[in-house]
Amino acid sequence: FNYIAKQKKINYKFSSNVDSFFMAFDSDKLDKVISNLLSNAFKNTDENESIELIVDIDNTKSNKLDKFIILKVVDSGNGISEKDLPHIFDRFYMVSNPNTSSQGTGIGLTLSKELVELHNGTIQVNSVLGKGSEFIVQIPLKIEEEPSIKSQINENNDEFDDPSRDNTLNKETSKVLIVEDDVTLLEFLKHELQNTYKVFTSKNGKEGFDIAMAESPNLIISDIMMPVMDGIEFCKKIKEESRTSHIPIILLTARHSQEKVLEGIQSGADAYVQKPFNLQLLLSRISNLLNLSKHHFEKFENGTSLLFENEAIESRDQKLIQDIINIILENITNEKINAKFIADNLHMSRSLVYIKIEAISGKTVNEFIRNIRLKKSIEYLKTNELTITEIAYSIGFSSQSYYTRSFVKQYGCSPKKYQQNNL
Repeated sequence: FNYIAKQKKINYKFSSNVDSFFMAFDSDKLDKVISNLLSNAFKNTDENESIELIVDIDNTKSNKLDKFIILKVVDSGNGISEKDLPHIFDRFYMVSNPNTSSQGTGIGLTLSKELVELHNGTIQVNSVLGKGSEFIVQIPLKIEEEPSIKSQINENNDEFDDPSRDNTLNKETSKVLIVEDDVTLLEFLKHELQNTYKVFTSKNGKEGFDIAMAESPNLIISDIMMPVMDGIEFCKKIKEESRTSHIPIILLTARHSQEKVLEGIQSGADAYVQKPFNLQLLLSRISNLLNLSKHHFEKFENGTSLLFENEAIESRDQKLIQDIINIILENITNEKINAKFIADNLHMSRSLVYIKIEAISGKTVNEFIRNIRLKKSIEYLKTNELTITEIAYSIGFSSQSYYTRSFVKQYGCSPKKYQQNNL
């Protein structure tokens, strides 16, 4: 911030009443809190005015375990009106200030407050319009034996250095990629989503595309106005690339014109959310898009039809899945159908077969193949022309017992019982 201070000709200084101390805290998150408070101060402080960052320890308590570290950001800037003061920590609330052209997102202070509270701390503000503001952060120095601070932060931060973190992210955890050049909004979205999803972040479309190719996320949230590659171009590129075309995309934008909405939809976006947005609405859109494809495939998986129709999937990807189904059916007696066999028949890479089947169906390649074999067996069961053992071998199962176990797991009854109920 020294560089910004010189540019804006602001008297900026740092002072600490202690040389050093030990405490429990997440350095990355505390850095975000202090940076946000200083950023706000510089936005709202004019030339020849002052900003000070102060570090102190509350020595009013005799018991060391009851002491607090105190961080203050004090400025002589524009200040905050009495009307705005009660709401500044509210999500998406933006202070009306005619003296500055800077426009924030209305989430920086909300996120800062949440991160301070995860440290069992508090954040307060004193301000007079036209005279300046003082933000006060207090965090307890007490290091408790039970991991209350560390565990709470760990649950909300996938960057915390704890190897056990990976155990909470099983294969059912959906991957969400956030592409947003506004760092405050990016951190806010990550903070809100990372307890539910495995979150990846990027600050522009070019970098986001590379991450999408490498990680195959289940959903992408992207801003439209970004440097290097904007959201419209990014969305088009994602939908044109065979490895990523199936991924649903939510576009975020501050623009309200119908032209931009139409451009976003034409680029292949699956949903469109305008800023400032209601968080619950965004979370609902994310959940709905992730569940839509899953719901349609479960309907296909549990049914008997061998025609794959899923309106939640791009038509190109629907055709690909149907082509894979047809290859399995044409070679149904072959026990050794696998990803390589399918890839060779479609003249595509084996890795792409894995990606597409698992991304669209939520099943492994072997599970998908087995499901198609079982569906085909139902046709034979309804004709009543073959024995159960003959059906098992005719659809590529290595034994009648394996076929029966698989059928029971899929349809909840034995092939014989199914046949009796459907003749």
